[in-house]
Amino acid sequence: MRSIQPAQAPLRLQRFATTASAIPTAKTPVAKIERNPELDPGDTVLVSRAGYENLGYPSQYFNDRLIEVIDDMLKAPDVQGPIELIQPRVFYEYKDRDLEARSAGQKLLIRMGPANAAVVKTKLRELRSAILEREKTTGKHG
Repeated sequence: MRSIQPAQAPLRLQRFATTASAIPTAKTPVAKIERNPELDPGDTVLVSRAGYENLGYPSQYFNDRLIEVIDDMLKAPDVQGPIELIQPRVFYEYKDRDLEARSAGQKLLIRMGPANAAVVKTKLRELRSAILEREKTTGKHG
């Protein structure tokens, strides 16, 4: 049986946490987000409200979904110690059915380990607060 040690997350996940923590939340665009044509194609694609509607969600708001995803990720448990894996097919799965049943976002936070996950969760809380504050001051979904 194979196991992973979340405290020893791969370097790429440590870099992700470090990068996420460096994003200035106060300047992070929320609500009406427009694609910046000067961004490199490899950069994160930003979704505007119109773009989100064009994806097939005309009666929903992007920020509502973003808040749902953030809330889900914040529920990721802090797993200490080795996590046992199984390989029933090609890919590995968590042996613990509760961990395996979690969302992709929660699994990412579990995999990066408690220290890195704490950094990302702090940024997620900041982003969530900024979105809600902006909606409060500019009118919901404004």
